[in-house]
Amino acid sequence: MKKTKARRQPTGELQTLAGGRRQDRGEKGKDKAEQQPKRRLAVYVEADLFRRLQIHKAETDRSLSDLVSDAVERFLADSK
Repeated sequence: MKKTKARRQPTGELQTLAGGRRQDRGEKGKDKAEQQPKRRLAVYVEADLFRRLQIHKAETDRSLSDLVSDAVERFLADSK
């Protein structure tokens, strides 16, 4: 019988390691009690927006997931 690996939800941004393996870096600055389960979401954006997000991500030392989550939270709060 073939063994399958159990899949788990990532808790933060994945970091690519040597050999193509990926390691979960977790959420910076948050206690385990503050972390909520995450769900994967694929979002397609224009190339220029993606480039600007990557630059902002590097400048602020935040994950892409955190940046997008904060932006969506602010958008939803303003649309009430």
